[in-house]
Amino acid sequence: MAEITELYDEAEKLKQEGDLDGAAAKLEEAIAADESYALAHSAMAVVLQRQGKHDQAVQHAQKVCELE
Repeated sequence: MAEITELYDEAEKLKQEGDLDGAAAKLEEAIAADESYALAHSAMAVVLQRQGKHDQAVQHAQKVCELE
């Protein structure tokens, strides 16, 4: 789980720096490693929303609701 947490932390840092593509890539890695990691899905929803990818953002937000 530490690796997934590290990926999430890296994604958050990239998101704060404005690198949304980089953040999305790290979050994709985290989700691929653990599909049930709700925090990564939540962060992905935010990143996708900021990129204007609203349909995909909603899918990740819905996944968070299913997991929580």
